[in-house]
Amino acid sequence: MRGKFPTLILKLLGMVSCLQGFLCTQTWATSPVVINEIHYDPDSPTSLTEYIELYNTGDHPVDLSGWYFSNGLTYAFPESSIIGSGEYLVITQNLTQFEAEFEFAAYGEFMEGRLSNDGETITLRDS
Repeated sequence: MRGKFPTLILKLLGMVSCLQGFLCTQTWATSPVVINEIHYDPDSPTSLTEYIELYNTGDHPVDLSGWYFSNGLTYAFPESSIIGSGEYLVITQNLTQFEAEFEFAAYGEFMEGRLSNDGETITLRDS
């Protein structure tokens, strides 16, 4: 997938990562799940196709049930939300528009919020 990356600070499960351009340095982590891609500025300003992509870098599935974004957007993972080893998971602004644009289905839809085109803190928290 293609995406655009602002300069921002990511807080992933309480750990701080810095994303500048395409370089992301994680200071420390206890989870193999990382924010892999952020698409914050769609080609069309009326398109609701912003998304965040997660990636499981680990050797085992991770249960995301109850995990939630507390900054940048509002989304909570429902029960039985599993990301397999080596798999990607996308949440987006609008499921229908996302699938029409990228030709595959996203996992979930933001409850509210919009990603800032000027940079922001995005926090993903474990339940």
